[in-house]
Amino acid sequence: MTTRAAIYARKSTDSDAGVDRQIEIARDFGTELGRTVDDGDVFRDNDVSGAIFNRPGLNALLNAVERKDRRWNVLILMNVDRLSRGSIADSLFLQQRILEAGVEIWEYQTKRRIERATATDELKGAIDAHTARSYRDDIAAKVRPAMRKKAEQGHQTGTVALGYESVVVGDHKELRKRPDHAAIVLQIFEWSAKGWGIKRIADKLNAEYPSLRRRGWSGAGVRETLNNQLYNGVIVFGKSRQVTTREGKHKVAVPEKDWVRVEREDLRIVPAPLWKAVHRRKAELFKKYERTAQGRLQGRPETTLDAKHLLAGFCVCSECGGRMVVWAKSTKKTNYRYLVCNRHRAGTCANKRSVPLEPLTDAIVAHFTEGVLTAQAIAQVTQDLAADADGSPERVAARREALKAELGQMDKRITQAVEALIAAPSSPALAEALKGAEAQKTTLQARLTQLDEAQATVAAWTEAGHQERVQQLLGDWQGALRGAPEVGRQILKKLLVGHIIVRSWTDSETGKVAHSYEAQGTYGKALSGTVANWGLFAPEDERGTGGQDDLRAELKALVEALPMPVGPAGPTS
Repeated sequence: MTTRAAIYARKSTDSDAGVDRQIEIARDFGTELGRTVDDGDVFRDNDVSGAIFNRPGLNALLNAVERKDRRWNVLILMNVDRLSRGSIADSLFLQQRILEAGVEIWEYQTKRRIERATATDELKGAIDAHTARSYRDDIAAKVRPAMRKKAEQGHQTGTVALGYESVVVGDHKELRKRPDHAAIVLQIFEWSAKGWGIKRIADKLNAEYPSLRRRGWSGAGVRETLNNQLYNGVIVFGKSRQVTTREGKHKVAVPEKDWVRVEREDLRIVPAPLWKAVHRRKAELFKKYERTAQGRLQGRPETTLDAKHLLAGFCVCSECGGRMVVWAKSTKKTNYRYLVCNRHRAGTCANKRSVPLEPLTDAIVAHFTEGVLTAQAIAQVTQDLAADADGSPERVAARREALKAELGQMDKRITQAVEALIAAPSSPALAEALKGAEAQKTTLQARLTQLDEAQATVAAWTEAGHQERVQQLLGDWQGALRGAPEVGRQILKKLLVGHIIVRSWTDSETGKVAHSYEAQGTYGKALSGTVANWGLFAPEDERGTGGQDDLRAELKALVEALPMPVGPAGPTS
């Protein structure tokens, strides 16, 4: 008969010392049972919620339980809730799986053996599982309101943003401005107001302040800085909340009406006029790019999550063809973003590799900014645009007359609705109909104003001005690909056929993981390249049969589909 046992220990918070303490007590309890524990039979999970089913330590334990050469038949843990604090079904399943393998489960807290031999045992197990789940739910229910209360009082609730430092005040922490870093934040906003793109700003920061961030500045980091309302003197809490499921921890968006906003003018770093200037330019850009010059939407409207990342929704796994989704991993100092196969997360694809998002984005953007949206391409479309300009005013005028006719019909509908409402003033349906008609009239008037502006633009679009205007437009597109995902995604949809196929492998020379990508451009050429986890990328030459005529037609279609630039600086923020 074996006299050996195994131990499983788990902590939901980051506390190796806490896990070690569980293991130490479990060893002492094993001695009471007359059992010894080898180091190789100790399984641990640190900083992992019991609601998560897929845990490294738990997976190793379950694999060991099913091995035929297993040398132990007793499992010791603090409490059965170490196995699971998820659903009752998960908890009972794990216990039953271990027991059916011939392994006894012992709790050192209660010094009792877990059994499932009778209906009473099963009922008690269900009650224990319910208690464990309820405890986790209660903790979550208490923590979030407490954090919300701290935010409402203006206390520090998260990481310390650049430009501030954390100061202990009584029983809580508060933010204070740090002058040397606040000056850097102010400089970032001033660069953005001058028209600098986020990539250019990141490069400048890395050159002038190389030690400011451990992993350096990136375009995404600059974008987050420009969007941080704390610099505008407003603490915002609760934009997202963390949800724990069997697959892991995920952040989900919270409706804006439920956010906590606290005005803290003493924490303002960016003057209000500068903040408004930076964000007004961005808002005007997105407003213009939401629809074509003809008023049509550019594809389906972007969701909030899609708009954050240029490549979201474009990349697919080379092994299963499944969509690759953005996955974030956070540490106390920084956030890392990767693309992972969504089907692997669901357990239906073997591709477990994660692809670093930023280097892959840089590589894809480089293909278009350096090989497609170039000065040479400008010359190809200039002549075509000049040739079309003569007929443009007539086409604009025709659309204008059609809109005026629609406005006339809408005025008649409004008049009829008013007369009907006078006759039946208490009718909600008539009031709603009048409200809808007035909204449609407002929309038509806005489109008419837009056409008037377009007509003036076309009239001024002379052959001599083509070069400057197209160059400004393509500069805007390049900037959007680098720094405005909401707009850049619309451009990618025009430049790509289908998806970007991503493949991962281990490099034979370095032993490190590398990734390749491949896609087909709408202009008759393919693009491909390699991205390494250590931050290097090597775009390969474009190949295919497409020539200058294909590229000219494509860019001309882009100019016709997308609006004119909003200003001299272009959409680079």
